[in-house]
Amino acid sequence: MKWLELQQQRKGLYVTHYGVEPLPPEALSERAVKDLPSIVESIRRCQRRTASKAREAIIAIPGTNVVKTLVQMPAHLNEFEIEEQLREQSDDYLPHLSSDTALDFAIQGPSSQRLGYVDVTVVAAHQEQVDNRCEMISEAGLQPKIVDVESFAAIGALALAQEAHQQCVAIVDIGASLTHITIAQAGELCYHREHGFGGRQLTEEIMRHFGLPYEEAGNAKRSHSLPENYFDEVLQPFQHTLAQSIRRFLEIYRNTTDGPEPERILLAGGCANIVGIAEVVMQLIKTPVQRFNPLDTLMLHPRIRASDILEDGPALLVAAGLAMRALQQ
Repeated sequence: MKWLELQQQRKGLYVTHYGVEPLPPEALSERAVKDLPSIVESIRRCQRRTASKAREAIIAIPGTNVVKTLVQMPAHLNEFEIEEQLREQSDDYLPHLSSDTALDFAIQGPSSQRLGYVDVTVVAAHQEQVDNRCEMISEAGLQPKIVDVESFAAIGALALAQEAHQQCVAIVDIGASLTHITIAQAGELCYHREHGFGGRQLTEEIMRHFGLPYEEAGNAKRSHSLPENYFDEVLQPFQHTLAQSIRRFLEIYRNTTDGPEPERILLAGGCANIVGIAEVVMQLIKTPVQRFNPLDTLMLHPRIRASDILEDGPALLVAAGLAMRALQQ
């Protein structure tokens, strides 16, 4: 669980509060909430550690739980009328969702396909998925202000890296149990997929190889205190498996869409800190690859250590996008 607050000041953006709090392994199962009290306590503990006085929160649901489509609507309709028409004709626009649907939309501008119409991006998810996330926040004493989408938030974080924001990039967010690939062109979503592979596989392999308990294996991985044969026998095979997974993602993207070719790959998530991982991926894929820390250029509150942001920054990708959304509000 990640907590991040940014503040716009005269000299630029500041990181005022941040925290990373582990969740119990059984708290979530396939992105569904299984142990609400444990998650709520993790949120409360994280807020205490960050010394934050926040009372509202912006949260995100997984991109794989969301349906996104582009429709055309008569230009004379106001936002209320557009929403009403979308709900009345949801079977036409969103045939795979039930009537119990959370829906949002954004007007993109005049349609190039139909005169007198506007293009409208529609995003929808099952209401239950939204309610579950809001319940977690409410139980922790916070008011859910906005429910965003993780893949949109990842793209939002690109605003903190101006050069990447203008290019076609593949953001590869390698978490504990899932790897997300989000391809964006000039800040617009082109493609998103997730794969059940992440840092937990490396931790479990360390457990098997060196006979360590799970928590001890994770601590040894983070502190780089493993035996000399760790690199050749455990880490190197994991790096190659991860690089091959990213290559397969890109091949699927190329074979199933006519989208633009990524000019660079940005590695985020906890596994982006693995020594040499960017070089291994670049050698296999032949595309520029870099570790992406969205907070790299921001100023820090005196209580926050730069070394902590250097280590945790790549894992705060989605949180950074949500914090940028908060500033826009």
